[in-house]
Amino acid sequence: MKLINNNKLVILLLLLVACTLFFSYKNWKENQRIKYVDTITLFNEFELTKELEAKDAPILNEYKMKLDSLQQVFQLLNNPKEKEALGITIYQFDNDYKRFSESSNKHINDLVWARLNKLINAFGKKNDFTLLFGANGMGTILYGQTNKDETRAIIEFCNKQYKNEK
Repeated sequence: MKLINNNKLVILLLLLVACTLFFSYKNWKENQRIKYVDTITLFNEFELTKELEAKDAPILNEYKMKLDSLQQVFQLLNNPKEKEALGITIYQFDNDYKRFSESSNKHINDLVWARLNKLINAFGKKNDFTLLFGANGMGTILYGQTNKDETRAIIEFCNKQYKNEK
């Protein structure tokens, strides 16, 4: 009778060990499908971002050069009325520059993230990820092992997909 109880105990222990190994493996496998991406690097290195920024750069540079020139002239003026008039012009021009810059940034952000969000979803599905976190240096993810970082892979994927869509 004791031998039967010992056999049952051994079988129960083996079953317990097997279950522990199974759930440990399942948990380990699940953790392999949780990754993160540096969203700032992804955004900055995405080809569409570079193209849109390059398109608006000449206009922004022209604004800056004109503003710098006006400010240099302002420094040279001695006549208070001329200085006041030019000061108002500089203020208005500076506001126009800021409005254009903000509008450009918003437009670029909207277009780029609309495209990236679709590509990120495709990348996650293609690689069978459970979760893909965005790390942006603002507290979303404070630490991640480098082997969980998919930033390079997703940048290459997104840029390849973008070039193929053109």
